[in-house]
Amino acid sequence: ALDAEALRYCEQERIPVVAVFGASVKDFGDPLPPAGSLFVEDVADFQQVFTALTRAGCSAGDFAGLYTGDERSIVTAGALRGLLNLSGPQPEVGVLFRDKWLQKRAIRAAGLPTAESRLIEDIHEAPLSMAPWTHAVIKPAAGAGTKLTAAVRSDDELRAFASSVPAPWRTFVLEEFVPGPEFLIDGVVVDDELAFFSVTAYAEPCLSAVVREAPLRFLNRHPDDPVYAAVRPVVTQALKALRLSDGVFHRTQVETPLGV
Repeated sequence: ALDAEALRYCEQERIPVVAVFGASVKDFGDPLPPAGSLFVEDVADFQQVFTALTRAGCSAGDFAGLYTGDERSIVTAGALRGLLNLSGPQPEVGVLFRDKWLQKRAIRAAGLPTAESRLIEDIHEAPLSMAPWTHAVIKPAAGAGTKLTAAVRSDDELRAFASSVPAPWRTFVLEEFVPGPEFLIDGVVVDDELAFFSVTAYAEPCLSAVVREAPLRFLNRHPDDPVYAAVRPVVTQALKALRLSDGVFHRTQVETPLGV
């Protein structure tokens, strides 16, 4: 969906905007964007977005900034920033926020404990095994939310999951299951500094809610809660490992038991 609040603000402040929207806006019945917006089939497809901008006569020097509210488009937005000579997260940063295997590898290299994981390039062809874990989580390598995510406890469960995966999904990550409290962090980074962040917890474990097909419920922690002091150094180190120097981040998960 388009960010209606951002569009409304730009209209109020008379900031010229070129909005690019995908087929899902039409398919899901969302309000259509302003006149002059550019339609593409998939806003995550760099070729489609760049072609639409080129058709409209847009080029480097025409824009002061670029923003996307669709996490699937983070890498596409980064590539466009490079071509349009704009500041902000570049594709090499965006890919660390999208690919869960690369993300965990970068976090582990920075010395932070995180779940061990294994990349499955094609879940329909690779020989599947849980080893060395007896309890694991399988998820798309670059998915969104908890779509096609499941906990598995045996090779049979893993293979049953693989057989249920619809096209065009192919590349997944299998990672060890880590028990303990799970905090979700949203925030803003400015000039390499964590300028703001909030701490949220699930009312019940995310996967439990997904299995029950129940709505996800979140409990926001008050800024005076001691959990903020415990979480800050972990989040700061993680963001440095992911190379985010400026921008916002959403739903960074801290799974290590913190004792608070």
